[in-house]
Amino acid sequence: MSAFWTKKAVSFVILSLLFFATRSFAITYQIDEVFSGTIGTEKPYALVTLESILEDSSVKFTLENVTPGALDPEANSSTSKLFNFYFNYKGSASLTFTDPTNWRITWAPDSLRPDGDGKFDFIIEGLRNTYLGTNEKLVFTITGDAHIDNFLDFSLRGPGQNNPYGYYFVLHIGNLFMPAGDSAWVGGTDKKFMPQVPEPGTLLLLGAGLIGLGIFARRRLHRRG
Repeated sequence: MSAFWTKKAVSFVILSLLFFATRSFAITYQIDEVFSGTIGTEKPYALVTLESILEDSSVKFTLENVTPGALDPEANSSTSKLFNFYFNYKGSASLTFTDPTNWRITWAPDSLRPDGDGKFDFIIEGLRNTYLGTNEKLVFTITGDAHIDNFLDFSLRGPGQNNPYGYYFVLHIGNLFMPAGDSAWVGGTDKKFMPQVPEPGTLLLLGAGLIGLGIFARRRLHRRG
């Protein structure tokens, strides 16, 4: 194989690696601080993951309620109830949401106050007795008229009770296990970058490039020998 095609193969593998490394990245927040009220269950109370999706310039939110709950006679099971979720945005793009069924997203910059305190830009809230039960997840995506694939645009602290530095997110969770049946407002101040699991198509592309490069290099060495 000529040096020209060897360089082409190497370039292909390098581009595949770069694509694999940069196609998406995420950050997970542990919701483990009490914003208002009393909550006696183990931390964290919820998890919020923000993922930057580079190929379509969007940010995906995944909200998971992990708080134990009291017995709910209607559901005939024990479950807490996550009713709403507050967050901020520092960009200027006009945003579009994929509204989940029976959930509503409202944008009111610096005017939303969880339990009468703090300043947040967005609230997503359940409609018609909709809530997120224990160990359930809610996923929605945000796109805009400008490039908004940086999840850090939504990683802003809003001021609130018990923490002068503020909270990244605030959630209202009811039907708690302790105190039984009560509700509380909780917030997130901690974050952790999380590596993303690549899609099968991306792994196949990368694997094909590495295998091809290995075959070409072996043949070249064999001819030289």
